[in-house]
This record gives sequence, C-alpha cells and structure tokens, in this order.
Amino acid sequence: MKKNTFLLPILVAATFYILPSNSFAQTPKITPTEAITQKPTSQPIDDTLKSIKEKIENKVDEINKSGKKVLSGILTKISNDILEIDGPDGKSLKVSTDSTVTKYFSSTTKKTEEIDKTDLEKGDLLVVFGPIIEDQISANKIISQSNYVTAQGEITSVDKDNLTIDIVTSDKEEVSLDIETATLQQIMDTKTYKISKGGFSKFKVGDKIHAVYIKPVKTSDKATTIRTLIIPQEFFSVTLSPTPKN
Repeated sequence: MKKNTFLLPILVAATFYILPSNSFAQTPKITPTEAITQKPTSQPIDDTLKSIKEKIENKVDEINKSGKKVLSGILTKISNDILEIDGPDGKSLKVSTDSTVTKYFSSTTKKTEEIDKTDLEKGDLLVVFGPIIEDQISANKIISQSNYVTAQGEITSVDKDNLTIDIVTSDKEEVSLDIETATLQQIMDTKTYKISKGGFSKFKVGDKIHAVYIKPVKTSDKATTIRTLIIPQEFFSVTLSPTPKN
C-alpha cells in the first residue's frame, strides 16, 4: 500500500507534462459581434456598373466630338416630330424634336422670346442646337430668325398703286420689294453726299439701290423690305472737268 501511495503523485505529474497545455484551458467566449457572419462583398457588381457607366459616357463624348452641336438652315417642311431644313451647302437635314425637351425661340434685332412650335413657318431661318448623328440632329433648342438679305442693284420698275418696286441685283437676281410704312427709306444727295430721309416718291427707274429685306419663301412673293438707300443715277452721270494745263 505504501508503494501505491508514492506512485500516485508521480503519475499525476506525468499526465500534466504529456498532455498539451491547452487541453485544460477554458473555451473562449464568442461575442455577438464575432458570431455575425459577414455578408458577401458586392465589389464585382459595383465594378460592372462602373464599367458600363464609363462606356456610356465615352460613347456620348465620342458622339459629341464627332458631330457639330449647332447648325442653321431654311425650314422647308414641318411634320409631327420632324422638321426638314436646307443647310448652307444645299443638303437637306432632318431635325428631330421632342415636346418635353425641345424649346423654341424667336429672335429679332430687338429681342429674343420663347414661342411655340406652331409659330414656325416655312422659309424661316432656323438655328438648331443639339447632337448630330449622320444627317439628323436631335434638337434641344431651336431659334427662328428671319432670313435677312443685303443686296445692291438697280430699280427696274415702280408700282405706285401697290407701293412695290422691282430691282435687279448685282448677282442678276430679280426681286420684288414691298415698301411698307415701317421701311426705313433714305436717299443720298449727289452733290453733298449727305444721307437724308426719303419716301416712296423718291424711287425712280434707273436709280441704284442698297436694300435689306427678308427673303420670301417663294421667289414670286414680294419681300418685306427693312431699309433702302437710293443713289440717284445722276451721281454716276456727272462728268469731271478736265484739269487745266499750265
């Protein structure tokens, strides 16, 4: 019995030595925060959306750089959502309009004001703003202007009853001018070269004329005349006296 009593402490000590030190350690407590399972990251989805957004932005920039943003032309056709204009080069272009996006304005030498699409008329000079793809522009803003023309020529006929005159321009174009009350009429004095106020009675066949008018849609229509300057034919028939010789 004494031998067994002596060996018991040795066996217990040996057991503690052989077993790992953590075999009798307390199990660590898991806090609620650590127990929550982490959600899967959304990084792949975010990267995809970012890539799509960048491609769209690049495409828009490409379209804007490749096409003009402003063009002008004479309005030739009006339909529901499409206008047709003839550009300076004579090519026909389509203007796409949207009732919720496109804004319309009328511009004169005095003011610019917002108008409706129904106020547009064939023959108007339109300035269109918006992106262009091929032969079509999506209009964000349209400004309607009168097609002003400056010409010089010669008076070929005077109609006192209808207050109109016909002229032939230096480009050999025949134009009928409607002289209205609002038309600014001036005449040059052939002796003093001073410009004074004129009147319809001052128009004479053969006189030279400078005129600003609104070009009509049809060449057969009479043009609304803004202002005229008459240079009487006498100015060109004055003969200079020869310089006396010493």
